[in-house]
Parts: sequence; structure tokens; C-alpha cells
Amino acid sequence: MNVRNNAKELTLGVDTHLEKHVAVLIDNIGKVVDTKEVAVTSLGYRTMFKWCKSFGNVK
Repeated sequence: MNVRNNAKELTLGVDTHLEKHVAVLIDNIGKVVDTKEVAVTSLGYRTMFKWCKSFGNVK
């Protein structure tokens, strides 16, 4: 899923596991905007933060 929208504020949620994390961005009306799975590594964390920033204002 990869749908950009014009929501002014997004919330990030992360389901953590030993080998991977699954992140979800939810808009201000509760709709899932996008999801991303990343490895539990420094590169995975950087990838997740870069992905988040590509959507704008995330809390």
C-alpha cells in the first residue's frame, strides 16, 4: 500500500518483533496511509525514518 494524502498530521505506530518491525502511518481521521516492514538493524531504522519523513508531519 502506498497512498499519499493531504492529511495535516500523521501518527506512526510500530509493531516490534525480534527480526523485523512493521510500521503504519495513520491520518488524522484514522485511515491507514501506508505500511512498511523494516529489519531490526541500524539501516532498517534509518529506512523507516526516511520513509516517515517522505510523508511530511508525523507525530
